[in-house]
Amino acid sequence: IRLIDNIYAYDTYDNEIDWNSSSIVSLAETLLEDYLVFTTNPDCLNSNNNFFGIEKQILLGVAVSSCGGRRLTDDIMQTLYALYIGGINAELTNFLTGVNEPYQSSSKNISSEFPYIAAPEEDSLFNIKRHLLNTVIKAGQE
Repeated sequence: IRLIDNIYAYDTYDNEIDWNSSSIVSLAETLLEDYLVFTTNPDCLNSNNNFFGIEKQILLGVAVSSCGGRRLTDDIMQTLYALYIGGINAELTNFLTGVNEPYQSSSKNISSEFPYIAAPEEDSLFNIKRHLLNTVIKAGQE
């Protein structure tokens, strides 16, 4: 019930009601199932921001044509806010939520191949700790 209340509160953010009560329940049930649906279709390799695409089409009751899934660089919060506030057919616009681009923790590009991560920064905390540990080990060996 709390999730339904929260979706309703977001839906009224733009002073328009885009979700009816049965649609909110369906969305809440989909969110509570808490799994990501995606396809392994080769045509999906270069698609972007498909987060929640399949789920939206299922909620609409239409044939699934989206790739689903998401990349690390997809703006999933923007997608969710647009869904909550603007309804199932909302465009990915900024509803003045303060979320308007994906978080980037690195200036390096994220790999497009598994495991989809960027190489560590030279001055990253991990590398600093590794350097300190190596220094301690070397000092202990002397």
